[in-house]
Parts: sequence; C-alpha cells; structure tokens
Amino acid sequence: DRGKAEGVGGVIALPTALNVTGKQPAAEQGRAAPDFELAKLDSSLLKLDSLRGKYVLVNFWASWCAPCKAEVPQLQELYETASKAGAAFTILGVDQQETHGDAASFVDTFSVTYPVVLDSDGEVSQAYHVDRGLPQSFLISPTGVVEQHYIGGLSDSDLATLKQEVLS
Repeated sequence: DRGKAEGVGGVIALPTALNVTGKQPAAEQGRAAPDFELAKLDSSLLKLDSLRGKYVLVNFWASWCAPCKAEVPQLQELYETASKAGAAFTILGVDQQETHGDAASFVDTFSVTYPVVLDSDGEVSQAYHVDRGLPQSFLISPTGVVEQHYIGGLSDSDLATLKQEVLS
C-alpha cells in the first residue's frame, strides 16, 4: 500500500567515521547533523550523508504553509544559480507529514527541481526540533555539521549570505 511506502526510512545512525565533531549528532550549530533516510517522490531512498562534500540546505515545509509557498521560488532560484555555477551545494526539501499526492502537487505547482523527500511520520522533523512553525531550514556544511538554523522563511539578507557562502 502507498502509505506504507511513504513511511519508509527515518532517522538513522551516523557512522562514527562521518562525525567530525565527536559529539552526539544534534540539530544544533556546531554539531553533526542527525542523519536520515527518506523516500523521494519517485519512491527511491535518499540518505542525508550521501550528500557529503557539498553544502546542503535542508528545508522543512508543507504544502498548506503560506510562508513555504512564498519561499519556494527563491529556493528554486538559489538552487538553479548554484547548479549553473557548479557549486558544491544542494537543497533538500523535506515535506512534513503529508501524503505523496499533496507533496507531488506542490512540487509540480512550483516547478521544484531540487530533491524532495517525504517525512511521512514526522520522525525526522522531530529529530530536528521542527516544532516552532514552518518553514525551517538548516545549512549543513560539506563535512555534515549544522552551520545555521533558519526559523521562518529565508530573508533577502539570509539568501544573499547563503549565495555568497555556497557560490564562493
């Protein structure tokens, strides 16, 4: 059944060799980001640690969230700019506790081309303490360390700083 497939994955143990901080992974600045594996819209699985070697903006969102809708075009533009520049950067959209259909419709409506995964049961959102509203984003360094936590939509200043950091 489709619901079962959507629930695949969740938080997984980060291999010790990948933890450059030596501390328990946590969704806090300076700590190794909690690793997870979730289903993408095409049902293949994606692990956060498979994106090592590049900056990753992990963006938690939901299709009903007005600030998420406002932010997505800016995120898509940042993703396209970084991709064209060959930057070691990606965005990973994490849909929070919605159906595959709702997430797919949102992605289609906003022409999202960066990877999107489904946190169907909210386990990953819980591990990242995404309980203060949406959207929330975490900038993860190429070594897997949380560099920044953004609560709410990214401001123009946040986007400018991100562009400067990931495109340089």
